[in-house]
Amino acid sequence: MLANRRAARLEEIAEHGRPVSFRKAVHKSKKVYDRKRLKRMEQKLSDKSE
Repeated sequence: MLANRRAARLEEIAEHGRPVSFRKAVHKSKKVYDRKRLKRMEQKLSDKSE
């Protein structure tokens, strides 16, 4: 099984020139309290009003 997975990975690299990753980023719910996102939104709003 491990050899099969390794062979598939090598084929993928040969085909695309690099390993293909399906998940670029971890999914994050919009409903989560995110202080950084809130700060960015406040800054955008203050930039538009000036």
